[in-house]
Amino acid sequence: MARGGGWGARVAALLVATLVGFAGLGAVPAAAQLDDDRYTDPDYGWSVAWDPEVWEAEEDDGALTLSGEASTLFLGVSTRYDGDAADCVAGGIASIEGDEDVESFEPYEEDGEPVAGDEEGRAYEAIVVTAAPDADEPGESVAYLECRALVEGEANLAIALVARADDYADEAELAAEVLDTLELPETERGDDATPTGEAEETAEAEETAEAEETAEAEETAEAEETAEAEETAEAEETP
Repeated sequence: MARGGGWGARVAALLVATLVGFAGLGAVPAAAQLDDDRYTDPDYGWSVAWDPEVWEAEEDDGALTLSGEASTLFLGVSTRYDGDAADCVAGGIASIEGDEDVESFEPYEEDGEPVAGDEEGRAYEAIVVTAAPDADEPGESVAYLECRALVEGEANLAIALVARADDYADEAELAAEVLDTLELPETERGDDATPTGEAEETAEAEETAEAEETAEAEETAEAEETAEAEETAEAEETP
């Protein structure tokens, strides 16, 4: 299969048109900073890196498309949903549902649970898409969509990974390596991004450890103050 070709590329292109809508971006974007292995968005400041041995990169009107051997990974800024991540994902799902070459779609599951979530500033969902029998490439693909708030009330970073169903698990791991490098302005949230939808618990663990350290420090300080007070009292009582 050609890199990024076939049905997956068609679904990805559909998502690009819906989520980003080049004509709806407003001002003409500044010159993008695209290298062989890294892209930096000139308008919103997000950046991402990849292995050029695995992905071929193309930039068009501020949208980045990475084509792999069996998948297409897209990242671009969407201003169509007033910065609402959940609406952004819902819009992408609706565009697939309404496509004439789509026969049906259903939630994509891992361990019996749908891969989907909606949290502060981030929403994601993965679906299994079945192409119509008369489509160019009938069969099943998996589409993972994610939107992250870039500017409150204004813009999201839209992410989409599309791969044939048989290849999705492997391609999702490769895409996760890319998204691990994702840097957002003022906030680095690449560790949260996985096309399997599994949110990392690193931040929670760090907060727990910090709270435990604070409590331990407070207990130590209190114990030292108590010991010091006892020593002072004892010294005062000694003739």
